[in-house]
Amino acid sequence: MDKKLIIREIKKYLNIEKDKDFAEYLGIKTSTLSMWYKRNSYDIELLFKKCEFINAEWLLTGEGEMLKIEYQYEAEEKTKNKENVTLLKGNKKGNANGNKRNVKKMLPFKEAKPEPPNDSHLEIIQLLKENKKLVEEKNELLESENKRLSKEVSNLSNQNKALVAENANLQAQSKECADKLKAAEREVNALKKGLQTHKTG
Repeated sequence: MDKKLIIREIKKYLNIEKDKDFAEYLGIKTSTLSMWYKRNSYDIELLFKKCEFINAEWLLTGEGEMLKIEYQYEAEEKTKNKENVTLLKGNKKGNANGNKRNVKKMLPFKEAKPEPPNDSHLEIIQLLKENKKLVEEKNELLESENKRLSKEVSNLSNQNKALVAENANLQAQSKECADKLKAAEREVNALKKGLQTHKTG
């Protein structure tokens, strides 16, 4: 489900263009809203609380109508003309109202008040709270695991440094042994030459 699209649809309904204004409407920081976009997520409980017109099923699944039924009717009424203009035809002799525009003003639409939450809504809110709690617990576990892995990586790095140092020490000792061996070979060769000279003399 593309939650970024859902956020854009809510902004469009509220006639809000800038993320800064939308974040202010929700009572959150702009950086928090940016993180929602980045992670393709949002605080369902917060949106459901701040945007009373939202259909809970649409917010959870992205399916169905965005607006609750009472707000759907309101949206339809707002799209209609606020004035109903008709032309009255005059009779043959004409009259004072002949061909005169008669403007019948519609009564202002009384906004529907949101119904108090029923059992279904309360159940959804409870599920949202439980879901939020599970997400928070999961985040805590992930942070703990991340710290453990970071510590393990640090230990492995220290061990690697120790192995590198030990390897360098072994190489130095090997070079020292090789130099001593060459020196010993030179001494042996010198002794051999001395013995051969002594025999011939």
